[in-house]
Amino acid sequence: MTEAIFDRDPRELCFTAEVLSLAERTADGETCFAVILDRTAFFPEQGGQKADRGTLGGAKILDVTIRDGIITHLVDAPLSVGSTVTGTVDWARRFDFMQQHTGEHMLSGLAHRLFGAENVGFHLSEREVQVDLSVPLGTADLAKLERAVNEAVFRDIPVRAFYPDAAELAAISYRQKKELTGAIRLVEIGDVDTCACCAPHVNRSSEVGLVKILSAMNYKGGTRLYLACGRRALTAFSACLDEAKEISARLSAPLGELDSAVMKVQEKSAAAESRAASIAVELILAKAETAAQRGEQAPCLVLPPLPESVLQRALKPLRERFSGVLGLFSGAEETGYAFLLSGDGVDWKPFLAELRAHGGKGGGGKDRIQGRIFCKATEIPALFHDFVKNEK
Repeated sequence: MTEAIFDRDPRELCFTAEVLSLAERTADGETCFAVILDRTAFFPEQGGQKADRGTLGGAKILDVTIRDGIITHLVDAPLSVGSTVTGTVDWARRFDFMQQHTGEHMLSGLAHRLFGAENVGFHLSEREVQVDLSVPLGTADLAKLERAVNEAVFRDIPVRAFYPDAAELAAISYRQKKELTGAIRLVEIGDVDTCACCAPHVNRSSEVGLVKILSAMNYKGGTRLYLACGRRALTAFSACLDEAKEISARLSAPLGELDSAVMKVQEKSAAAESRAASIAVELILAKAETAAQRGEQAPCLVLPPLPESVLQRALKPLRERFSGVLGLFSGAEETGYAFLLSGDGVDWKPFLAELRAHGGKGGGGKDRIQGRIFCKATEIPALFHDFVKNEK
């Protein structure tokens, strides 16, 4: 088994080790080399956390894996078997992961204490921290949980990783996702949490800095959370603040009044959309009246792209004016035409079959169908009127 330096001291970043074996491999079409050492400070991917990065004997670490206690380093250049090499762990990445992982332990421990939630899923990568909890949590619950976690962070609680003996282990209450065998490593964060874990952690809770819940969603009867701790939380806050400042400038509103300013914009937009929809309906009715004046009993109106709500809104007055079949087609040749056809007691199957022949699709009930058809605008009236003629 490889001696795991990170297990006893996550801050020992530079080390020397003997190269025990080397094997050439191919990953993503590129040649790389699998190296096994007698000892290493590189944490391998396990427990939901991605592996460390850094350099080994001048080669770049591409990945680190573990199997049956043997840690394999994937590097971009060969190393000599039997030689002694120096490894250096990327501290920025290591400390970032330590902040995220310790923050996640604190949040999961307090979620269990406050809401009886079990941590049933965890993923830590360069981009995100994802935690799946077994119970649904509402907005107020999440706010309470976030406050409790950060209060614990600010208490500067010692964080201890240790291997209890059998008697000690039997007396300790700790969290674990699955049954474990062999020596069990526990990470204890004062009275906040004790959990079985193999990963490096910070020395004190204050090093986590801050824990921020970025988003939450319902997931398999529980709650999926996305977190940011420490520097990631600062980066996320800075990005949000920059975006808020940009919106503030565009709306000419102070930062503390963005909500009301956005509501005013939404109200104006909704009023404008309503006016535009009313005008569009009036134009549809006028076009239909022109068709009636030409003697068309089953008007077919080919219209520019319009929202489906406008077509639905125009249907009622059109049905009051025309008792037979009528067709509304809205769109463009490049994107296809959304259609809404209406008529009582009509067998729509022949028209739907014709639609499929033109790459379209649709469906509906006894008095109407809707869907989309792909053809030239000049072909639509002929398709529609042929259907109406055959229907009669």
